Amino acid sequence: MSTEKKIVSLCVQKKEMSPNQMPLRFSKEEAQSKLGRRVRTVVSVDGVPTGTVGSVMDLDEIEKNSFEVIVEWFVLIDGKRQHDWFSKEQYEHCLIDDPKLDLSTNPTAA
Repeated sequence: MSTEKKIVSLCVQKKEMSPNQMPLRFSKEEAQSKLGRRVRTVVSVDGVPTGTVGSVMDLDEIEKNSFEVIVEWFVLIDGKRQHDWFSKEQYEHCLIDDPKLDLSTNPTAA
């Protein structure tokens, strides 16, 4: 994939973490269950404004059995499609599922 991985650190108010602590990530099954989901930002993320809609388009195995989901936004940033990676923790703090627009549960949303 030619898209560079983006760090989405602004959306999660993290507790003090020791250098050895890892962010909470998805299992493969959890990440796969998010594929095709439409999401909406609840905070600004990496230049993407609050309220922006996107779709979980892929997953990325960061470590063995530890996945992040990749969201493609339905806005252009600087004339380009924006993709952001989300750990489970970031997903839960930064995004909400938007069932009205969700192709995985509402096939008439297209």
